[in-house]
Amino acid sequence: MRVGEFAALEWKDVDLKKRILYVRKSKTESGVRLVPLTKLAAWIIFKQVIVPDVPYVFHNCFDGLATKTTMRKLCKRLEKETGIIDIHCHRFRHTFATNFLEAGAEDKTVAQIMGHTDVNFTKNRYVHLKTEFLIQQIELLEQKSTADTSSAEKSEFVKYIG
Repeated sequence: MRVGEFAALEWKDVDLKKRILYVRKSKTESGVRLVPLTKLAAWIIFKQVIVPDVPYVFHNCFDGLATKTTMRKLCKRLEKETGIIDIHCHRFRHTFATNFLEAGAEDKTVAQIMGHTDVNFTKNRYVHLKTEFLIQQIELLEQKSTADTSSAEKSEFVKYIG
């Protein structure tokens, strides 16, 4: 979700039984959507404290809408606690898109959950494939390969590469 969508999330937008969030406030028309939740994400939302008369799932210390400043402070706290430098909330969208696609999700599914109408925009802007995934993908060719290399030559090469 975009930072603004996340901050504006209200309890009425959450269906934990179905594990779905309804994004009703977005910067784009296609951003108005439903977002299925993993079990872990649903559990994190379940653990949020419900404050009487505060409609927001995630709120600032004054029980109001979490602002960009609130989110920046959260990222700074995450940096300190994890030792990871330069954490920015928007990077989580990039990480989600990359990990979801690498896990085998369909392009259109990733785009729709992210609130994009153009699959290519999602892939070109948000997906940054990791080296390990690229290597895994190229190995798909080896599984299909029926090269005419002798067994002795293959053994010699396997010893060479370890």
